[in-house]
Amino acid sequence: MDIHSDQSESQEEETNEPVEFDLLNSMIIDHEGIFITIWTVFDVLLCLVSSWTYMYLTVFSIEGIDTDKMEYYNFFIEIFFFITMAFGFITDFKKQGEKEPEKKFGVISKRYL
Repeated sequence: MDIHSDQSESQEEETNEPVEFDLLNSMIIDHEGIFITIWTVFDVLLCLVSSWTYMYLTVFSIEGIDTDKMEYYNFFIEIFFFITMAFGFITDFKKQGEKEPEKKFGVISKRYL
């Protein structure tokens, strides 16, 4: 056992100050995480499918298509894209030339304003 490690542990115990919980900064999503990667894949696929669908409906009209189902489809697409935009405000990012991502909610949200 190393003497220095015992000293550093005792110093850590002495300097334990209460950590303030910040809800906004705790919601930040890692830009390299599996969740945002999977979400981005679905976002790209839905962009392609929705573009093709709207183009098809424009060219060939909507005769013979169940309009109730199309309303649900359109609602789902719009909600998905809205959530994607909202995730942009809570996903960290790396500034050019820096190694550590920016994880402060205020800085991330200012990037889009």
